[in-house]
Amino acid sequence: SHLKKILRRAAQNLKDETLRIAIDRDLAEGNSALNAGLNQKAAGLAESVLNADPTNAPARLLLEQAKTTMSQNLRQELLLKNRKLAQQNQRKGLLFEAAQNWLSILKIDPLDSDARNNLAKIKPGLSKRLSSLRAPPAELDASAGAPVDAQQAKQYYTLGLVQYSQSNLEKAAENFRGCLKINPRDHLARKALERVETEIKYNSSQTP
Repeated sequence: SHLKKILRRAAQNLKDETLRIAIDRDLAEGNSALNAGLNQKAAGLAESVLNADPTNAPARLLLEQAKTTMSQNLRQELLLKNRKLAQQNQRKGLLFEAAQNWLSILKIDPLDSDARNNLAKIKPGLSKRLSSLRAPPAELDASAGAPVDAQQAKQYYTLGLVQYSQSNLEKAAENFRGCLKINPRDHLARKALERVETEIKYNSSQTP
């Protein structure tokens, strides 16, 4: 019985040592992968260690660093993609499409001065093109059988977002209403209008 206990203890020690070696190896490989920019591999190795040892602090740190870097890289890729598309659409005169790209950039980075400057630059052109289209119906509640001009509704909504990004709340509200006059079921425009109207009321309450 004593011999069996010794053998079991020796077997457990061997198992623990084998696990420790595997963990040290995965951590070393994970940190090397992180330094080499192989963030997905680093995260996978960190998760493998945590599956074996959920309290392993170095593995948690490695996983956090890998995920943070992946998130930052994705953010930069989205910014570059939308910036490129915005510039291309702007050169082609596709102002509403360009505005949507610039707005996507501001959603990722609200302080992006390039996006704000370009939105201010194309805003007059957006307003001019929208005003050249047929006016939306006078009433918010369109009849059930009335056709919905999805493209025009989207343009009103886009211009509303542009105006909002420039802190022109009254103009933003006006364009969101224009969108809803064409398509009363547009929940994004309705939500945006509610937010803008709340901000307008708050600002009015703060004015002496």
